[in-house]
Amino acid sequence: DAILLGGDPASLDYTWLVADQKDGTYEAAGEGQEWTIPEGLEGKYLKVTASDENGNQNTSIAYTILPTGPVCGVDEGNELNDSVRRLAAKGLLDPAETVDLEKEVTRYDVAKMLAGMWNLTQPKGDVELKDLTPKDEQYNIAAAVIEKGMMDLKDGAFAPEEPVTRQELADIAIKSCGAPYDETTFWATPTYDDTDEIDVYYHTNVATCDDFGFMKAAEGNTFAPKKNADFAIVIEVLDQVAVYARR
Repeated sequence: DAILLGGDPASLDYTWLVADQKDGTYEAAGEGQEWTIPEGLEGKYLKVTASDENGNQNTSIAYTILPTGPVCGVDEGNELNDSVRRLAAKGLLDPAETVDLEKEVTRYDVAKMLAGMWNLTQPKGDVELKDLTPKDEQYNIAAAVIEKGMMDLKDGAFAPEEPVTRQELADIAIKSCGAPYDETTFWATPTYDDTDEIDVYYHTNVATCDDFGFMKAAEGNTFAPKKNADFAIVIEVLDQVAVYARR
């Protein structure tokens, strides 16, 4: 975002802001393009503001300041460590909860991550779900995500414990990335060796997901659309989506 202000990033003035709460009052804690976070700020929230000589200014989203060492139980040498740390800092993952990267995700797992990315806590209107009511713990997150059109219902139900297939994940990625939906899906056609196994409903979004770089083939030129997604692929995909959406 700083580059969009119209100048060389190195010429901008940077102010680092810290708060106890994500939506709390942020106070200046440091200056400069780079700033080393002092010890003792773990669990607090961080933003950075960049301004140019003409008075243009932009502020980043809020990031959770993470502790040193492994986050979500993922080893620092794991190839997904950086993605895990980014998503934890952005609120898509709870840094204190262990994530089993090989475990298949549920629809509610994905909904929680989408809600974290877009700061959703409850629906704005009444959302009817056949299997959840406002009294259910999972209702607010599920209803908020459905209301925003990021996920589809299953015959009118949210089905929170059902798995998410790879073709469904691709569909969710496009619907949650913040791009104008009609424009992104225009004339997109998948070209995988197993395209005939992809449900027609998902064709355009699977292809668009590939074009955007969110999600590629599972192996070779095979997409494996009906394979259930695990946490590893969901983290990889939503990390890309969050960067695209500037969330």
